[in-house]
Amino acid sequence: LSDWSSDVCSSDLMEAVQEVQTQTSGIDPQNAITNGGLIMLNLKSGTNQFHGSAFGYGHNEILDARTWGNPDKPKSRFWDYGGSLGGPVFKNKTFFFGAYERYQQNDFSLGTLGAGTGAATVPTEAFLSGDFSALLNTSKVLGADTHGNPIYAGAIFNPADPGAVFPGNIIPQSMISSTSKKIIAIYQKNYVAQSGSLVGNERFLTGNSPSQTPQLADVKLDHNLTDKNRLSGSWVYNHRPRLLDDSGGVWQLGSTDGGPMSNARDQMVISHQFRASDSLTITPNLLNIFNATFNRYYNGSVVPEPGDWNSQLGFGGTGSPNFPQIKFGNAVNGIGETSLGSTWEGSYVANTFIYGDSLSWTKGRHTFMFGGGFRDMQNNSVSGSGALSFSFNPSATGAPSQSWGNQVGFGFASFLLGNVQTANETTPINLYARRKAMDLFAQDSWKVSPKLTLNLGLRWDATFRLHEKYGHWANFDLNAIDQIGRAHV
Repeated sequence: LSDWSSDVCSSDLMEAVQEVQTQTSGIDPQNAITNGGLIMLNLKSGTNQFHGSAFGYGHNEILDARTWGNPDKPKSRFWDYGGSLGGPVFKNKTFFFGAYERYQQNDFSLGTLGAGTGAATVPTEAFLSGDFSALLNTSKVLGADTHGNPIYAGAIFNPADPGAVFPGNIIPQSMISSTSKKIIAIYQKNYVAQSGSLVGNERFLTGNSPSQTPQLADVKLDHNLTDKNRLSGSWVYNHRPRLLDDSGGVWQLGSTDGGPMSNARDQMVISHQFRASDSLTITPNLLNIFNATFNRYYNGSVVPEPGDWNSQLGFGGTGSPNFPQIKFGNAVNGIGETSLGSTWEGSYVANTFIYGDSLSWTKGRHTFMFGGGFRDMQNNSVSGSGALSFSFNPSATGAPSQSWGNQVGFGFASFLLGNVQTANETTPINLYARRKAMDLFAQDSWKVSPKLTLNLGLRWDATFRLHEKYGHWANFDLNAIDQIGRAHV
């Protein structure tokens, strides 16, 4: 269960769940905090007898067949194990129950090559040397350049000689930027095209999370103050480190992190859920339950292969370990290169404090419930800084003003020339969102007959303003008048 304010991942172990209730429609007023479906879990409690369980599962690629088109079997392994234990601390008085599970997965299976298969596209050796003759469609003449040379579909224009194409569609080595040459060397070492095709020539992961080792734990304590008064408390823990590559990019063959120019990231998710409740039986038909819950959720991402890439590429030290993000613009005539690098950095922490009380009264065929709740929600985001991003456009080596402009130029050629369209550097912007909410409800579950039950009720919700703790959010009024600017008109 997750929203902007709490990001609380429900990570209760199946070994620790006593009961599951699901409501998909007609949600009663007590639980109508959402317009969608609702899943409610009750955790197991210990008893006067000790009980436990254990389980384990495993898989190894040694038992797999080699997939079609792949020369080797990639690493594909997982282990899932855990257990539970419950029993008395003091018989008839205090009880405990706990469960633990650890899942370890490594699956670096790669997909097939070809357009439309999910494969990445990297420059061929000829492209890396500045030779784009393979882009030319000599059967389609679009016009003539300023020197009288024919302009074919796929032609690369020389920005230093406006209106002229490069002879043979080849960029001279002397015109390739020094920074581009450094990136070409990384291509040649780690990202070589795996087929002669101009598209879909580098295998990519079949799954977006090839490596992960989540650990889950649940602990519950129950204590009988009296025969009519029971205290309960629980802790639910989720520790989920994983390698994530869910936004495309390139992948270094044989690596377990994608290499320096991949778009992969090491993501760490840690969540805690603390809950305490007091159940008081006032009379045989009158029950009061008070709950207090604290949820904390952390989500942060860093690059798996950090380095001082900005300095190495000649941009100076910015403090970011990311390889710069480089985009090559739209494909031309169906051919385009996959982007490089990433700007993954920073983290956010969400805290939610929840308090609630309900009173239930059973009278004949009616079960009345009255109660309310209060929620204090926080979302604290801490951004990184210094990550660079560059975008290159085919128009820099094309003829954007011509009717056939979408058939010429190439983003990677613009990159070789160092002709940047836009460049950005991330700056630290830390924000601390706050919001409070409360609700009241009254309901009646009326059992009209053994086959008919009517649920009647009313709920009131109040959600207060969403604001930034230090006033760092800004807004503007479209109708406001700039008095200073007006004075100069």
